[in-house]
This record gives sequence, structure tokens and C-alpha cells, in this order.
Amino acid sequence: MASSACRVHLVTCGLIRTSISCEAGEALTKRAPLFYCVPPTKASFRTLSPPSSTVLSSSSLSPSYPLYPVSCASLFISAGPSLLSTVGMCPKAWSEALISRSMQNVRYASSLPQFRGIFPAKSVTEVYFARPEEGLPLLRCLSMSGALLEGPSSLPFPLDLGVRMLRVMIQSQVYDSTFYDIQRQGRISFYMTSFGEEASLVGSAAALHKDDLLLLQYRELSALMWRGLTLDDILAQLFATKNDPGKGRQMPVHYGATNVNMMPICSPLAVKIPQGAGVGYAYTLQKKNAVAVVYFGEGAASEGDASVGFNFAAALGSQTLFLCRNNGYAISTPVGEQYKGDGVGARAVAYGIDTVRVDGTDLVAVYAAVKAARELVVAQRKPAFVEMMTYRIGHHSTSDESGAYRSAEEVEQWQASAAHPIRRFATFLTNQGRWSAEEESALVMETRKEVLAKIRVHEKMKHPPVLSGIFSDVYSTVPQFLREQREMLKAFLSRPGRAVQYNLEGFERDSDDSCK
Repeated sequence: MASSACRVHLVTCGLIRTSISCEAGEALTKRAPLFYCVPPTKASFRTLSPPSSTVLSSSSLSPSYPLYPVSCASLFISAGPSLLSTVGMCPKAWSEALISRSMQNVRYASSLPQFRGIFPAKSVTEVYFARPEEGLPLLRCLSMSGALLEGPSSLPFPLDLGVRMLRVMIQSQVYDSTFYDIQRQGRISFYMTSFGEEASLVGSAAALHKDDLLLLQYRELSALMWRGLTLDDILAQLFATKNDPGKGRQMPVHYGATNVNMMPICSPLAVKIPQGAGVGYAYTLQKKNAVAVVYFGEGAASEGDASVGFNFAAALGSQTLFLCRNNGYAISTPVGEQYKGDGVGARAVAYGIDTVRVDGTDLVAVYAAVKAARELVVAQRKPAFVEMMTYRIGHHSTSDESGAYRSAEEVEQWQASAAHPIRRFATFLTNQGRWSAEEESALVMETRKEVLAKIRVHEKMKHPPVLSGIFSDVYSTVPQFLREQREMLKAFLSRPGRAVQYNLEGFERDSDDSCK
């Protein structure tokens, strides 16, 4: 840029920074600011005409001078020190003088002004409402008949990987049905299934890298199975055995295992969203090629923590991948009563997050979307959002009876539909000659046999010790008040009949020096 030019900078609240430059004799023609002004003289201020007839030029102007605010409309002008010295004002005094004259010294441009915090857009002369009905597109790769739709030239993964994913989906379905049944038998206290959401969970997990940290809600067991969580790990947690890494302190399905690179699950909804934004921000600062992956449902997105986490990640550029399972219900509340906008993805767009909406029953589409989103996060060091549209076929949990708020016909329709994630992808692999109904039946029988055998082993295992199990792993040195509480509990459990009442034989015996 020549020294005779004036550079006008428009700052849009950290989202866009637009520089409009004009050489001497060249008029501004694009992205006109709200108003134009020229450097002041001691005697007066002058107002310029709109850009069609205005040229900002001066032989004394320099493009390299620091920016100084002119008004609340975010107009900044770079001017050379030589000109400022001729008018007898320092840069700060000059800008303050302009501000003091306020709007009487400006003239509006004919095109849309660039306000802070918005993107460039066309101007209108009549009231215009952005309609929520103008929704996000839905990514879909497989037809209901198991054929690739027009567009995808090939699978985003090899067929061998596809077979592995299908096997994990089928195994997770067997796990869910079996664990649900033993809860009904009173053998475990609680359980949550993921019927209908298998493709969203397995397809997304398969598209991630092992270095990516998982921050889960509570319905993502199959994602953990893909990561390597074993049946023994799962049953140790469900039965709260001595082998449970959480020492039986959590309710069932609240897994935690460092070997699969995950944060322990906790019950309160949406707490992992701001945590994931923070982890992703740490990855950004470290320039680490890893992603914080946050799974949550559309119901959790209604919590305040979700808004905080989305905005934090977008504003600071966190390497966070948000994966929303929009399954139609937040416990008993249908989506129509949760929000009136275009799903959850539209909110992510409003926060400035690159977003894709995908058919969550389509394993191919889920894998492709999550893989692309992860690559974007790492390459550009900013968050991405994938909304996976699916349907929760099962009850919310074993504490729920969904027949109270939805019809059996609705559930049966999804259960029998060709859109069922397992049936849909199994049909595709069958058409490719890589799967058969016989293989599926054999896998179901084999998995169920293994699960039942393991259940018989784990339900006989003892629980962690009572006293050390409760009072340990909080302080490096146990404080006196906890020692006193421990002795009180020990005395209470020593009373006649307590051992039978609380089945103390089912717990590991405390050592004499536990919690000392």
C-alpha cells in the first residue's frame, strides 16, 4: 500500500477483522463502514460524502500507524505521526476529539455498516426475519435398502473395519438386553440402554484417534467397547466388585477407565461440556494433535452448562469436538417441548462453531462426519459440532416407563424399520458379500453365552472394603475428623446383627491399618 493511502480497519468483536484500503485517487467500494471522517484540524471537523464520491487520501498518511478507536461504531483510522503533529494533537487526543463530537460529525454510508460482532451481510430496506424453518441439511450416505446413495464415491473406511463396527454394535445390543434383564431380576440396581443409537456411538468412536479424550454422558457404552473396555471391566462396575476402579462408589453405567482414555462418567447433565471446552483449550495451547470429544444428548443441551461450554470453546478456539445424540426425548420430554429452533446444531452455528447434522442411524454418514469434524478441529485448532439425529428405542433407564409418554406403536415402528442402525448397515454388508444372517445369529448366541457366564462370576465377587472403601483416596493424609467418623462407623457395624443386616460378608475385610 502506498504511503499516500489511508487504511480503514473494521473490527468485529474478534470474529472478523476487515481491512478496507484505497490508494490515492481510488474510492472505497466494498464493505463501507458506518461513517467516514478525515483527520481533524484545530478549527473544525469535516464530514465526507458516501463512498461513491469519496476518496480518502493524503500525502502525509502512513499505513503503519497503530490503531486508535474513533467511536462506538468500531471505525479505526491509521494515520501517520507527521499529519498528527501538524494538527497539534497526539493520537489519543485526536481520537478523543472525534469521540467528543459524536454523531454530528459523521454521515451515514449508503451500504450496510459493519457493526461489532457480526458477519458481513446484505442490507435490506424492509423488516426481514431469519426463519428457523431454514434448517441445516442432513448428511446421509446409505439408503434404507443398504446401498450407497449418489454422491459418496466410496466408503470412508475399508470393509474389514465396517465388519468390526457391525460386530461391536451387535454385541452392545446383547449387552444392553442382558443387563437390562438382570436389573429387572434385582441383580444390579440400575441400567441404561442405547437401543437405536448404536451407529451414532460406534461410528463416531471408530472415527476418532486413541489420543482423543472421551468425556461421556451415560449412554455411550458401545463407544467404550470400541475403545477397548472389556466385559470384565463393565461387569466390575455394574456389580461394584473389588475390581472396579471406582471402588463401587458410583451407580451402575458410570464407567471410568484410564486405559481407554476417558474421563469418569458422572450423573449431572452437561457438566462434561464446559470441561471438554477446557480440555480442548489446553490442547490448543499445547498445540497437541488431540481432541477433547464430548458426548451428550439434546436434553443436556438445554442445561446452562451447555451454553457456557459452546461459547467458551468457540471464543477461545478449543480443540473440542461436540457430539450431540438427538434421540427425540429428554427422559419424558419430547424435543417439541424442549426447544422451538432447528435442533441443537443451529445453536452451535449461532455460537460460531462449524456444524454438521448427520443421520445418526447411518453408520457410514456418522463415521464420515465425525472423521471430517475431527480433522477440522486439529487442522484449524477450533471446535466442531456434530448433531447425530437418531431415536431412543429403549426406556430412558430402568427407572423409566416410556409408555407413559409415547405410544407402543411409535417404538415398534422404529424397532422394525429399515432405518434401524444395525439392520441398515448389516444389509449393506450383506449386499457386499461380507455378512450374513447366519453370522449374526452365531455372534448373538456366542456373545450372550459369554455374558451370562461372566455375570455368574462377577456377582459372586466381593465388594471393596467398607471402611477403607469409603474414607480413602480423598486426602493424602486422612484428617482427624474423618478418622473419628471411621471409628464411629466401625463401632456401628460391630453391633449385633449388623453384619447380617448389611451383608458384610459380601465385602472385602478391612485391614487393621486401613485409613490410618
